Amino acid sequence: MRIGPTEMIIVLVIVILVFGIGKLPELGKSLGSGLRSFKKAQEDITQEVSNVTATVEGKKTTEPATAAEAEPKKPAPPVAPPEDEE
Repeated sequence: MRIGPTEMIIVLVIVILVFGIGKLPELGKSLGSGLRSFKKAQEDITQEVSNVTATVEGKKTTEPATAAEAEPKKPAPPVAPPEDEE
C-alpha cells in the first residue's frame, strides 16, 4: 500500500488547517532538528556497539567510545596536608 499524491495533499491541507500557514516553517525546523538528533543518537549507539563488539573480540578500537575517553586524563592536583594547629 503506497501513499499517493491525493493522500499527501489531503494530509497537507489538514496540517495547514490545524497549525496554520505561519507555523509551517517553524514546524518543519523542529521536525528536522528532531530527525537530526535521532540520527546522531542512532550513529552513537551503533559506534558504541561496534566498540564493545571489537573489545569483546579482542581487537583494538580506533575511536573512543565516549567523549570522556577522547579527552586525555589529567592528573589530579596535589593536595596539601592539613596544617596542625598547636
